[in-house]
Amino acid sequence: MSPGPCQLSQGRLGVGRAPLWRAAALSAVVLGWSASASAQMPAASKDPQDGAGPRIAFGRAYTQGLEDGVYARAEAEWFLQDAGANKRRYGPIVGVLFGLDGWGASNGWGVGVPLSWYAGLRHPLFGVAVPVDLFLTAGLGADCVLFDVTDSTAGFGLLSPLGRTNVGFDFGGLRLLVDMTAQYRWEWGAPDRVVFGVGGALSLHSEAWDG
Repeated sequence: MSPGPCQLSQGRLGVGRAPLWRAAALSAVVLGWSASASAQMPAASKDPQDGAGPRIAFGRAYTQGLEDGVYARAEAEWFLQDAGANKRRYGPIVGVLFGLDGWGASNGWGVGVPLSWYAGLRHPLFGVAVPVDLFLTAGLGADCVLFDVTDSTAGFGLLSPLGRTNVGFDFGGLRLLVDMTAQYRWEWGAPDRVVFGVGGALSLHSEAWDG
């Protein structure tokens, strides 16, 4: 592990403790709103349905002490949620994501293997032939393994913690989401860094083929 704690107040981004607390607060707000909204919804039939599918995400990466860059992520998703008679899932949702991620900038790049858990809510907005549902989740996890190269210095890390919030729409098998992530990449051989990502995500899931 790089010597000493990461100096969060330094670097071109001026990343400090406050943004991390704001990210945690945003996740808490999402989960709190999800619990409140789900309590006011008509109950789905007690027919828990699991679902699965691929998810990809991409966007802008803001890395402490480095130039702004981009990130991308490809994951397999599994989730559990109650469903109605037509197998349309709504209400509280929990899930797991596992895959590969990477980021790149003019003076660095890195890859990792993220594993995360999330909880949230899918809330119907319009009762039309093609469903339009609000989708909100927040989750925590880690890059199980990561490798970074910054300014020709290579680093290797394990269990680098991350948080993620997603908000968007579910169209009955297709989700279009805003993707927001925060991660503390601790590692041996290179400086520890805070990384923020803001972008979009696209996922397909079981309702697209089993409904």
